[in-house]
Amino acid sequence: MLHDQLNTTGPPEESFEQTPIAALLLHWFSSLLLIAVTSCVSPSTAYNFLVSLYSYVVIIGMGFVNGGNPLRAQPDRVDNWYWPTHANFRPLRYPVHAALYLLACAFLLIAPLAARPADDSPYSYARSHIVWWLIPTVGLSSPLWGLARWAGLWAFMKLWRRRLVVTRTPFIVADDEDPRQYVQVSELDDYEWLSSVPLKERRAWEMGGEEGRERQGYEYGYE
Repeated sequence: MLHDQLNTTGPPEESFEQTPIAALLLHWFSSLLLIAVTSCVSPSTAYNFLVSLYSYVVIIGMGFVNGGNPLRAQPDRVDNWYWPTHANFRPLRYPVHAALYLLACAFLLIAPLAARPADDSPYSYARSHIVWWLIPTVGLSSPLWGLARWAGLWAFMKLWRRRLVVTRTPFIVADDEDPRQYVQVSELDDYEWLSSVPLKERRAWEMGGEEGRERQGYEYGYE
């Protein structure tokens, strides 16, 4: 609930100096990967490819996701506060504008794969030197990068018997110009690695007593 996350004091000043290193390294690695795979073509072709890929994934792809979030979210009616009626931008009745934006982004995601561009089109291979299906294919495969990263993390946790616990604390304050509007100014993310053992071994640890636990080498703090 939004009202449970409101913070009138704002985040501590030192929080702005803490850089999310993991996210920074992930963006750095993906940027180097894209530069490396386009290094074999001319600079103009590489530039057009990267800019088009950015527009397809970040602008259209993220627009599709953001357009679906208002449709998925449940309005908060706590204290008679109904966010669709308090928003400053209400061109149409909720959720018509979100549905229209979602459909428009979905069309832009699918249209590049529907038909090959004409020979006189600026997106044809003769002018752009980029195969017409390459950008949407790479763009639509980007969620697989996240799945691959999650699979690697899951395998690491299983192999090393660790569990990553992440706690997110958003800082949401009222807008100075319009107290009915709220803005998330920052978010503090805290994580910790907890030890974890299979259920069978955990039961043996619990039934072994103090001497059995010490003999088996178990430590306190396992899940």
